Amino acid sequence: MNDLENRCIEFSVEVRLLMKKRHWNIGIIEDGKQVIRSSGLNRSKLY
Repeated sequence: MNDLENRCIEFSVEVRLLMKKRHWNIGIIEDGKQVIRSSGLNRSKLY
């Protein structure tokens, strides 16, 4: 992988970790889903 790919993967993983730490309520659930989708990494690429 090149540097850009590595940075994208690191960013996506950090976004997911950040979202796991959030205190979830009804108002933030949809925003959280969008942030995770926008991070650009689907689960299959994590493993």
